[in-house]
Parts: sequence; structure tokens; C-alpha cells
Amino acid sequence: MVAAATKTKNTLKAGETLKANEILVSVNNQYMLRMQKEDGNLCVYKYVNGKQGAFVWCSMKYGFKKPKLVMQTDGNLTF
Repeated sequence: MVAAATKTKNTLKAGETLKANEILVSVNNQYMLRMQKEDGNLCVYKYVNGKQGAFVWCSMKYGFKKPKLVMQTDGNLTF
């Protein structure tokens, strides 16, 4: 589980990445997208009072040593 985020953002701009244990929080502050350090899985969780809540969805792609989600400059989102 991830501790409360001190600084949250809700978008990845061109050239930005989401690395292990980093999160994006939905505009309505109800969901978070997390790149899990433990297994490299990209997951969505409920976001409750600034903390990770109930599981919603995951990519089922795990085992990466240095996982990251990249918003490429051409607009493609890669994992």
C-alpha cells in the first residue's frame, strides 16, 4: 500500500513517465493509477482520503525490474 501522496497530478504530458510507486490521481480525487514497485503491475485503485483504497483494475503485466508508463512525444502511451 502507498502512503498518502504529498503532491499529486492527474496527467502525463508528452515525454513524461510514471515510474515505480508513482501515482496519478483522477480529477475528481476518487481513483488513482499506480505503477507498483513490488511487481511492475499498472493498477487502478480507489483513492480515499489521500490514500490507496480498494482495488479496481490492473494490467496483468508484471515482472518488470524497472517498470514505467511513458507518454511519448508522438501521443502514444507505452508500458
